[in-house]
Amino acid sequence: MVLYGLIVLNKGGLTIYSKIVGIELDLESSFIGSFLSAIQSFAKKFEKNKQSCIEEIILQNFKIKFRQFEILTFIGVTDPQSDSVTAELILEYMISAFLSKFKKLLSKKKLNVIVPSKFVTFDNFFTKYRNSSEKELKKWLEERPPSLLQGIVNKLIDFFPISQIRTLNPQKLTVIGKKLIWIAFDIKPEEEMEFFERLKKLTITIYGEKVFKSIQEEVKKKITV
Repeated sequence: MVLYGLIVLNKGGLTIYSKIVGIELDLESSFIGSFLSAIQSFAKKFEKNKQSCIEEIILQNFKIKFRQFEILTFIGVTDPQSDSVTAELILEYMISAFLSKFKKLLSKKKLNVIVPSKFVTFDNFFTKYRNSSEKELKKWLEERPPSLLQGIVNKLIDFFPISQIRTLNPQKLTVIGKKLIWIAFDIKPEEEMEFFERLKKLTITIYGEKVFKSIQEEVKKKITV
């Protein structure tokens, strides 16, 4: 097994989602989230750099991986015996899938008052894909783009280095792991349009207009379905 669990904390450190499979723990996952949040807050006081944080905790039977993302903290519980690259990849796609599935809900400013029951529908996805291949996870993500722009970005990652795409709007683009990019929740319509035009120009310059148009139409069909 690769991924035992996923815990998501809001900005205040409260657990808004948790799912643990395959291991038995003495504490409930909601308490685990609060405990790990407290550890992370304590660790940040060791350095003046506000970006400093714990990235991983290794225990005898599992690893705990932290991923800070905008107003959320994702905690992945992985099998220490599994290939670390594979575990990182699955966690990366899990984070992207969670953000995509609940984009409208997560983009609300009152995230601190959202109850965990809003996210229980993610349980089936986690259970089904926690040991899946990159191909399966990528297919799921591409079949359910949360927006036209995000869908196009997910496709263009196959055509350009992630670092090159991110330079088009580094303030609003976040790299998840090593293979995915997420567009910030608070991106403004005019920023979206500007970013879209930059993506379009870059793609047309290298691959031609037909390639970009084909990608755009493909993503549009999946959004309207």
